[in-house]
Amino acid sequence: AGAAGDPPARPLTPPAPAPLDGGAGAGAPGGTPSGARIGVFGGTFDPPHVGHLLVATDAMERLALDRVLFVPAATQPLKGDATRTAAEHRLALVRALVG
Repeated sequence: AGAAGDPPARPLTPPAPAPLDGGAGAGAPGGTPSGARIGVFGGTFDPPHVGHLLVATDAMERLALDRVLFVPAATQPLKGDATRTAAEHRLALVRALVG
């Protein structure tokens, strides 16, 4: 990979509301071709940070993924009753992170 500030070589995208590819080929949501290698990165992302981006980029490189989808979870059982940022705000922050 390049320097720490370099963008990843392949797209990192937040999840689309429609299902993944489903064998629909290039017409699938997000234009993911059939047979593409897709990683799914789930978490509360409260807050999303550069560490999440580095993990996703590393996974893309090591696993030869074409795309990584970030999937913000509604709750995280290990955080208990801690106050959480609203889901729509976390999604907006994830989208800003992956640009």
